[in-house]
Amino acid sequence: MKKYSVYNRLILQFPIFFFLAILSILYLNIYYDVAISNVSDSVERVGTLVNLHDHRIYIQELEYLSNNEVSYELNNDFGIAFIYHLIYEKTQISSVIDIYVFSLIFNLMVLWLAFFYYNKVCSRHKLPDLACLVFFLNFSFVYFIQLVNKDMLTIFILIYTLYFGIKRHYINILLIIPIAFLVRQQLALCLFTFLFLINVKNTLFWVIISYIITSLAAGHISANLQLISAESMGSGFSSFLMMLNSEYYIGNLLLNPVRVIQYFLSVPQSLIYVFSDEGLDLAAGLRALTLPLEILSFLFFFRSLFNIKVTLNSELKVYFLLTYSFFICWLLNPTINARYLMLILPIMVLGYFYQSEIVKKNDK
Repeated sequence: MKKYSVYNRLILQFPIFFFLAILSILYLNIYYDVAISNVSDSVERVGTLVNLHDHRIYIQELEYLSNNEVSYELNNDFGIAFIYHLIYEKTQISSVIDIYVFSLIFNLMVLWLAFFYYNKVCSRHKLPDLACLVFFLNFSFVYFIQLVNKDMLTIFILIYTLYFGIKRHYINILLIIPIAFLVRQQLALCLFTFLFLINVKNTLFWVIISYIITSLAAGHISANLQLISAESMGSGFSSFLMMLNSEYYIGNLLLNPVRVIQYFLSVPQSLIYVFSDEGLDLAAGLRALTLPLEILSFLFFFRSLFNIKVTLNSELKVYFLLTYSFFICWLLNPTINARYLMLILPIMVLGYFYQSEIVKKNDK
């Protein structure tokens, strides 16, 4: 298959991006009238389409900032509101278009930036053009483009980090960590973990140590901070995890491997929720459509894990260590959500294609 330069690829693939943009605008029109209304059940009415609940939390934080009522708390709500305060309100764009339209435009711009660096990774490792085209098979982008959210920025930062990790330009990664912290605190921790692991000697030893430290930290947080009540965690596996954490702090240490598998299973499980008594769940449907990419990601991650010494002695380790850093930092969260797997999916898909190129070379 013929290989194109980064800019030629971008030009050739722009029609696909344009189609995705049109699809996202049509998606906005489905829920827009309900979202802008003040009816009490608006969140429930569009709950299967967009995350209006979180959007309104960020808007409330945005209003506090506009009124100089800054109240920073150790959560992920303030940072994204602060970013929108700078780019939406301080620039006076808020007087021209509403936040729903602006967030769609902003997220589309971030998606294009993410795709730019994704293409640069493909060119850097001479991946086939198919590797670039499958970027747009992540149909969850349509969901992430809607409303104020942290997901599209997270995807961009992860792809940006991968590219500069491959180039070993670590200063560029350090420079984006403050923005990553504003977007998600665990994202900044993920980048720090990645930078540490990519630079230390005896990487496998430190991979194991980092797993132990973050797992015990998650156990301590679960037992003492009670971020999520036992009632909301339900029964079965989740309650067993909390019990081990509460009594011994070792729930995450013992069960995180199972929780990683749960992440991968959460995508096919989305198929169950597409059609429900409440109607068509389009968000679950969009996630379910990414199943082919999730299978490639699964193959990449577990092949890398089972051949860990080979992985860590090749450039494939950049893909693996970023993926690994993501998982151990996101597993600090006691809940499993298929939406989070969508964030790291582009990295794992690229890892799969690069892994396949290495296998082809070794077979010659």
